[in-house]
Amino acid sequence: MRRSTKQEDRQKGIVDQDRLGRHLAQGLGRVVSFLQANDTVAYRDAILHACTHNTALDPQLEGSRAAYMLDVMQATGEPSFYRERILVALAGVTEHWDAVQLFQLVRLFAVAGDPNARSALYAKFFRDDTAQRFTGAEELVALDGLAGFMAAARQIGTSMRADPEVWEDDDFLSLARDRCGRAVVDQALGEAAARDQDIATYVRAIRDTDAQRGRYRSTHRDTARLSYAEIAAWIARRCRNCGVGYLHQWGRATDEHPCCWLPTRSPSKPTQIA
Repeated sequence: MRRSTKQEDRQKGIVDQDRLGRHLAQGLGRVVSFLQANDTVAYRDAILHACTHNTALDPQLEGSRAAYMLDVMQATGEPSFYRERILVALAGVTEHWDAVQLFQLVRLFAVAGDPNARSALYAKFFRDDTAQRFTGAEELVALDGLAGFMAAARQIGTSMRADPEVWEDDDFLSLARDRCGRAVVDQALGEAAARDQDIATYVRAIRDTDAQRGRYRSTHRDTARLSYAEIAAWIARRCRNCGVGYLHQWGRATDEHPCCWLPTRSPSKPTQIA
């Protein structure tokens, strides 16, 4: 009897959970085609795991997988099965990148008209119980624009008033300005700060952070303009007048060839600059 080929096996649905899970983790488009052509009930566990856990190798570099997972859910023919469980998972998630993906997925549900998704997003954000503070704020802006931003800013301000150790940079404010317009956001913040102590606290915190950043930059060298020789000498001296964190500026700006960056003591033993 002739043995079936791998292609014929895939067409028949002879794929185990582990293999499908690996394909989902890699974000392969072939998963969608496979699910559209086969009975998917046997693969529910693998699909649900990929929906509720960010399986990207580097989530920060790879970006959002929410649209991909939504396509996967639609391809199964039973998206409501996954949607209900994703809403439950969002309520209980604490790991940061898993929470980010769940926020993104639930926002897509809300955009599509799910009556429970919007309330689930706001409820989770207001609880603020994930590993990284204020996870999901970006999704409120993506969903509701200025109204979402103001709701998130008020909650951040509330947390700052309750805990002086809470800190927030201006990344979220910059995102809102990009999406809604700088003038619109700044006007809304100014008007709200005059009557809302939580918003006023948020605005003051952002201004304080900007002021601290300005003072730091004024007393530290601009590493982006240094040559490699200067950078190497600076590291060797353990220069106390410039934070090591600013080395990334030089790495992004330099036009020197990477092979020049690490001098060697011998042809086979590179110098380690720690």
